Amino acid sequence: MRNGRLIRRGLLLVALIASFVAGAVVTRAADPRLDEARVALEKAEGLLLASQEDSGDAHIHHQFQRHVNHALELIGRAVEQIQQAQDAVDNP
Repeated sequence: MRNGRLIRRGLLLVALIASFVAGAVVTRAADPRLDEARVALEKAEGLLLASQEDSGDAHIHHQFQRHVNHALELIGRAVEQIQQAQDAVDNP
């Protein structure tokens, strides 16, 4: 179970890096603060993926992981909204 989680985190990290590189290459006419917001969210995502809970208590670990996963979902939704805002300006 732990190996699966590590693999999933590794894949998410690769996706994070790829999205960062792709975002850095594309020039946008939209407000540059949207790009800054996306970069901040990508940094937060990376920090969450790297976070660990080492109490040894399975219940605490489960709660911790549940909240981290929820935060990752919310970050993903926020990034999508930023993309839609940029698209609205870039493709009227």
